[in-house]
Amino acid sequence: MEQFTLNAGEPRRSRRSPLKASQFGSADTVEVQIAVDKTYVPATLNAGTNKDPRELGVRVFHAFVQPAS
Repeated sequence: MEQFTLNAGEPRRSRRSPLKASQFGSADTVEVQIAVDKTYVPATLNAGTNKDPRELGVRVFHAFVQPAS
């Protein structure tokens, strides 16, 4: 398991995590899970200038596994 911290206000962050073939096992598919330990509500930040009431965590824009060349 790998852990990292995302800084508040960072618009996007690219993260690479090296994986060994043996970590994938022998199944036809592989599952990667991303979990957050805290969420936030934009409307409660920045003196209420943002009216977004949603509870947010991490947004993943693009995820893929590419073999090393």
